[in-house]
Amino acid sequence: MSTIPRRRDIDNAAARPIYFIRLHPAVTCLPLIAALALIIPGCVTVNPHESFAVIDRTIGDRTRQQIHWRSGSEEDDAVDQAIREMLAQPLTADAAAQIALLNNRRLQAIYEDLGVAQADLVQAGLLSNPTFSPSLLFPTAGGDLRPNLGLTQTFLDIFFIPLRKRVAESRLAAAQQRIADRVIAHAANTRAAFYRVQADMQAVSLLRDITASTRESLDTVRQFREAGSVTYLDVRNKEALLERVQMELTRADSQLDISREQVTVLMGLSGDDADHARWTAEPGLPQLPQDEIPMKELEERSLENSLTLAAIRADVDAAGGELGMTEASALLPAATAGASAQRRSGEWFVGPSLSIPIPIFDQGQAVKAAAEHRLRQQHHSYEAAIAEVRSASRTAARRVRIAREVANHYRDVLLPLREEIYEDSLLQFNAMNISILDLIAVRQQQMDTEREYIEALFDYWLARTQLDQILAGSTPGMTGAGQ
Repeated sequence: MSTIPRRRDIDNAAARPIYFIRLHPAVTCLPLIAALALIIPGCVTVNPHESFAVIDRTIGDRTRQQIHWRSGSEEDDAVDQAIREMLAQPLTADAAAQIALLNNRRLQAIYEDLGVAQADLVQAGLLSNPTFSPSLLFPTAGGDLRPNLGLTQTFLDIFFIPLRKRVAESRLAAAQQRIADRVIAHAANTRAAFYRVQADMQAVSLLRDITASTRESLDTVRQFREAGSVTYLDVRNKEALLERVQMELTRADSQLDISREQVTVLMGLSGDDADHARWTAEPGLPQLPQDEIPMKELEERSLENSLTLAAIRADVDAAGGELGMTEASALLPAATAGASAQRRSGEWFVGPSLSIPIPIFDQGQAVKAAAEHRLRQQHHSYEAAIAEVRSASRTAARRVRIAREVANHYRDVLLPLREEIYEDSLLQFNAMNISILDLIAVRQQQMDTEREYIEALFDYWLARTQLDQILAGSTPGMTGAGQ
């Protein structure tokens, strides 16, 4: 696991000597600076897709899924075709997450942050533009005009380029980690929302069975009422029960529509898409897996994989670099060198020029203090993030363990027990030892237990998704520095 750079390491890096070269006046001439201004920009390119490939590998290694940055190329068409093929089949949670990673426009917008960070890195390696200062003097007593030409360059930029690039590289690394974090979190959110859809589908199916069973029970009670075996109050109670069940079914249907809409948005499908209303999901939640995630050394694995911690480590590197650059440039923030030319009496006079600020009022104390505070801020953020990741991993592990125990108890104990009670009650009813009302009540309790099992199964898959997300490097609810 990577370790955070210590303050003494950053101080040592910031204190590395910067060697200044004494330039001969003949070097600081107009043709040389002009040539540099023309040649250097031709070598500069901004290509963020190389950095995107790093994120792609990170996502692939941690989630076994792919991402794509849309750029109007033929690859976009191939990705769209793959999405259509996936939507044509009943979706699983993994398939829904894959569509979201390929198609969601929020993620596409986040990828543009990578282009900004890459551009900042390129900018850090560029010299500042030279300043051309022409002037023309008019003699008041008559005579020739005196044109003056000046070309100056902030020469300290040359020596600060390595430091600026180091800071920009750290910022780019932090951006890569945070983008990967957002991608993994989006995939986890899509899985969780998809499991909600499957749970709601299962609940709707069960409520339809309950509604049909309740209606049949009401018909039976009415027949018994005609025979004088039950009271009119019993009939009214069953009618009220049917109305309640029908209302619950209506509410469940509405909740399913809402859940589907959330998954539709997470997958990046708009309301205008013909496919958005037709996509289907595999019916019912998956059963509990046979094997569980090993809980041994869970905290250490979470810390090692945490993208938030990696991003803050990069922020620490950047803050340390900025401190070193600030300390090096505090006394001479804007020294310039160049060449000047002046025409006098028909003859040109050419020579070097130099501009050095005198650090009387501003000796860089405030700038250095601010840089030191930002560095300490990143150290505090890192330590806080470690505690948050540890806590989140422990909490997620507890939720998975408890949710699995509850779901197992429903599946292995409560559901079989309710089935046995109903079968025994049916025998007792056939033997005329209990009434039809007692049998209907037992059946209602059995179906209620089945509904509770669906929610217990959903709770497990929600907890499992959050734990998988943490182990992949994205901690739910984390607010790392710089985000």
